[in-house]
Amino acid sequence: MSNPIDTRNERLAQKLIRQLQRRHFEAYYCRTTEEIHAQIRELMPEGSSVTWGGTTTVRNPYSQSHLPVTEQDEAVGHAV
Repeated sequence: MSNPIDTRNERLAQKLIRQLQRRHFEAYYCRTTEEIHAQIRELMPEGSSVTWGGTTTVRNPYSQSHLPVTEQDEAVGHAV
């Protein structure tokens, strides 16, 4: 039996995914950190690089993935 909050999150995520797909976005819902890492590995081949414009939201999943991560500020010579 699933938790009501998880059920709510799943339904909201599916609604948002449908809305994004109507606008030609590819969207995914991952319940756990492990699912996030698996999705990243599926979407990004070895040797890819990632940038995200300074947001902290995606910092942890990418830093723990198989991809090399370069902080935006480090790339332009600023201390992080």
